Amino acid sequence: MNTLTIAGEVLELDLLSKWAPQTCAALRALGSLSLPMQQSTWCGPTLTGSLFRGALLEVDKLEQPVISLYPGTICLRPVDGRNATYDPMVWAKSPESYNASVELTLAYGYGEFRNETGPAYVTPVAMIRGFNKVMAATIRAAGAQGAAAADFTFGGA
Repeated sequence: MNTLTIAGEVLELDLLSKWAPQTCAALRALGSLSLPMQQSTWCGPTLTGSLFRGALLEVDKLEQPVISLYPGTICLRPVDGRNATYDPMVWAKSPESYNASVELTLAYGYGEFRNETGPAYVTPVAMIRGFNKVMAATIRAAGAQGAAAADFTFGGA
């Protein structure tokens, strides 16, 4: 079973293995992840959390790249140097932290993945099963309190 626990609520996740086989395999191999997530400054109604070490930094490509974020979707921004869609003639240079980190983004409304220099691509990795307005309100309230503890488990397909 794949879950996200946030604000005391356990939400079931459907991994998007057909869209992101390498990234989802890395998540399943990881098994679990605890990550403080906070309201995004740039992306709209989303919570984000960064990792600066661990197996997810080994994901070596962006899969099914998207910029648009839909409610109930969890996406991963890989290490920027491995982002096959980055073209310095089109996009502004990403923040330095992008070269040594990955970021998980949890959308509770419609948004766009952005940073201080503009849009960036991410890999959609999971959807919250049966996502609804009550779940959105719970996630929004958790982020309004500052850094929200998000505990992920990845054990299924």
